[in-house]
Amino acid sequence: MGVGLVLKDLLTGYPGAKALHVHPISLQASPGEIWMLGGRNGTGKSTLLSTMAGITPPRAGQIFWNETDTQTLDPASRSKIFSLVLTQRPDAAMFTALEIVETGLFHRSIRPKDKEQLAFECLESVGASPLAGRLFEQLSDGEKQRVMMARALAQDTPVLLLDEPSAFLDFAARTELSGLLSRWAGEWNKLIFVSSHDHHALLPVCSHLLFLDKSGARVMQGADLQQKAYSLFETP
Repeated sequence: MGVGLVLKDLLTGYPGAKALHVHPISLQASPGEIWMLGGRNGTGKSTLLSTMAGITPPRAGQIFWNETDTQTLDPASRSKIFSLVLTQRPDAAMFTALEIVETGLFHRSIRPKDKEQLAFECLESVGASPLAGRLFEQLSDGEKQRVMMARALAQDTPVLLLDEPSAFLDFAARTELSGLLSRWAGEWNKLIFVSSHDHHALLPVCSHLLFLDKSGARVMQGADLQQKAYSLFETP
């Protein structure tokens, strides 16, 4: 089956509802790749990320990481593989941004006195170090997004699952995000899945596109990825 992530005949959806896809999703993805999840609202992009992370159980099919069926793992073990950043924000009254990032270190063997420094370095890596001492609940949506990205980095997993990370960012920050994704995949060898409607900003740095619609899932890749995918995003 090979090293990396494998989705085998995966169907997603919530209990009591129809599966979100008529046809199951099968793919293989490797460290260093950036996959964009595209598709209109309601096609299951967020649900797919949640299913991959083990939060939402699959309706059918399997998810493998390095030939291990992740559904056989306990939550603590899955949290060493997948970091998930959703659009929903945690209830974090009276927590500072730095303390939120420190919660991403829960499974790592780090001396308590080193946790603060490592969390601060993660904030620095996303350009959010000035937010360290501010209360999370008082940050703007864009600032909260940066903090949650830093928390995912602190978790130090091989797979990053990002749901609409550019949703609350201005143009300059979206451009910066593209550079960060490229660095994390290229220099740190992370496998990244990013759900986004912002294909103009993010698709140029992606190696693959997984496009979801009512007919199923389509995988595209290659040097002309953006040109091939353009018509999919522009179709009403």
